[in-house]
Amino acid sequence: MIMKPKGCENEVRILEALGQGVAPGAFEEPLRRHVAGCASCSEMISVYELFQADSRQLCAAAPLPNAGRVWWR
Repeated sequence: MIMKPKGCENEVRILEALGQGVAPGAFEEPLRRHVAGCASCSEMISVYELFQADSRQLCAAAPLPNAGRVWWR
């Protein structure tokens, strides 16, 4: 359940799209135009992209145990 933000009315649509895995560049044209002109939505996308970049970096650096060791545990 996504709570309604107190900023722009389109934030809910953007959060829903991001939650479904839609990249900001793949938004529908009207929503992309809105994001380009709305400071609140642009900032939200920027924060989202920073979190995604951190997540990718942390996942790439995480050491994975040997599969045999996991199997025997």
